[in-house]
Amino acid sequence: QNEKLKTSKLKSIMNIVFETCGLVGLFVLVLSCMLLMMYLKLIIVESANKLTLLGILGYKPSVLQKQFTQKTLRSFFKMLLIAVLVACFAQIILFIYFKKYALIISPWPSWQMLVVAVLIAIGVSCILRKSALKIIEQTM
Repeated sequence: QNEKLKTSKLKSIMNIVFETCGLVGLFVLVLSCMLLMMYLKLIIVESANKLTLLGILGYKPSVLQKQFTQKTLRSFFKMLLIAVLVACFAQIILFIYFKKYALIISPWPSWQMLVVAVLIAIGVSCILRKSALKIIEQTM
C-alpha cells in the first residue's frame, strides 16, 4: 500500500514536470516561428529593389512568394523532422531509465505528438506563405 502511494506521488510529480516542459517547448516554438517570419521579412525587404524590377517585368507576386518561401520551409521541415527524431530517442532513453525503477512508460512517443508535429508544419507553412505574399505585394 505504501509503495503504491509513493509510486502515485512520483507519477503525479513526473506529470507536472513533463507538462511544464511541454509549456516551455510551446513557448520556444512560438518564439522560433516569430523569428522565422522576421527572417523571411528581412530577406524580402532586403530584396525590395529586385522584387520591384521583377514586378515590372511581369512576374506575379504568387510566383515570387513561392521562391522566397520554398527554401525557408525546406529548412523548417528538416528542423521539425530532427526535433521529432530527438523526441523519439529521448522517449526510448526515458523508457530504459524508468524501467529500472519499475515505472512503465511507452518506448515510443504517442500518436498525438506526431499529429501535433504535422499540424505545426501545416500551420507554419500556411502562415509563412500568406505573410510572404502580403509583404511581397506591399513591396511591389
